[in-house]
Amino acid sequence: MADLREIMEGLGAAEVRTHLQSGNVVFAPAAAAGAGPVGASGFGEGGDDAVGAGVVGASGSGGVGDDAVGEGVVGASGSGGVGDAAAEWTDRIAKEIERAIERRLGLDVPVLVRGAGELAEVVERNPLREIASNPSRLLVTFLSSAVRHEQIADIDPDRFLPDRFAAGEREIYVWAPRGASETKLTHSFWEKRLGVRATARNWNTVQRLLEIATG
Repeated sequence: MADLREIMEGLGAAEVRTHLQSGNVVFAPAAAAGAGPVGASGFGEGGDDAVGAGVVGASGSGGVGDDAVGEGVVGASGSGGVGDAAAEWTDRIAKEIERAIERRLGLDVPVLVRGAGELAEVVERNPLREIASNPSRLLVTFLSSAVRHEQIADIDPDRFLPDRFAAGEREIYVWAPRGASETKLTHSFWEKRLGVRATARNWNTVQRLLEIATG
């Protein structure tokens, strides 16, 4: 976690905070803190539609318990916007972080980035809220690209009962009533099915990161 914090600060991120040991990071772009971009990262160049960002990435050593499902990093900061402009900017930041991690640690670590506004929409649009009675067993799998619904149209949901899933924009919601360790709808399943990079967090962690980001 100390290495990740230093990498983020070296790229120009401000107010870098971590949550849990699995590598959740919350940060503000340099522009949000009143500074310009550092080096080639362009952290301060998001514009009004992308002020505030977060990280969702795979650390390779992420926990597998209720607080950290799969391998990864999740975070958000500021009052980030939503839409295509925000997505393009956060994707660019993700690539910068990946390159910095490889330079610093010699690791090929997939990184995903979300703006705080995007994370807020993930919470607001939760399609499984009516059936998910335990937040530690409601998972959000963040994806590196948007879901194309034809990719999941032929998945028979009955094969996975009692687990349920629903697609969002760049995330899949999974209700795993028997626990995260028992579901087959893991981040690895979605990576293979959709041809994307993915990492999952439970609902408690997603909400906490949004609180930190917007607090």
